[in-house]
Amino acid sequence: MTTIIILRHGESEANLYKYFAGQSDIPLTALGRRQAEIAAEYLKNRHFDVIYSSTLSRAYDTALPIARERGMEIITDPDLCETSLGEWEGKALDSMREEYIKWKTDFNYRPPQGESTREVCDRFGRALDRIASENEGRTVLVASHGGCIRLLPSYYANDLELIVKTPIASNVSITTVVYDNGVGRIETYADDEYLGDLKTYFDNGY
Repeated sequence: MTTIIILRHGESEANLYKYFAGQSDIPLTALGRRQAEIAAEYLKNRHFDVIYSSTLSRAYDTALPIARERGMEIITDPDLCETSLGEWEGKALDSMREEYIKWKTDFNYRPPQGESTREVCDRFGRALDRIASENEGRTVLVASHGGCIRLLPSYYANDLELIVKTPIASNVSITTVVYDNGVGRIETYADDEYLGDLKTYFDNGY
């Protein structure tokens, strides 16, 4: 059995100011860095055999306090990156309301030069399958993104309609996935109770 602990990155500037980040390299806010330190403290007694992160700094810098305390390296993997939103990146959410609603409800719809929900679900889910198969019997930490984590219930159930019912994981929330005989299942989704008053959500209101 392989256990993958998925940590969403801390609050980013895009989260705070409500604009599309996608695969643009948007940094953590001061609060986001503080959240990463709290996550490291919360997980300090949890053993990890290996640590992975998306190539984007907001995820990498969230995993960094955990890796630094253990003297471990972080393996970066582009397949763990957030959805590419193409020409939408950097634009305010409120300015793209109609387009965003279409993207949320049509799983094959792509922003110009971006990815569809179906494509991201397949990319991210297969990345976790691969990481699990390469680390059989180990405990793995993965630092990634809310848009990807939200797709996991749909990926494991092979049912994209679940996306509509699945909330976006909050910043530095913890999702636990267990693989048994190559089959993944979600054990806990977006646990953030340990953050107390420092919880932050990417709530677009749509």
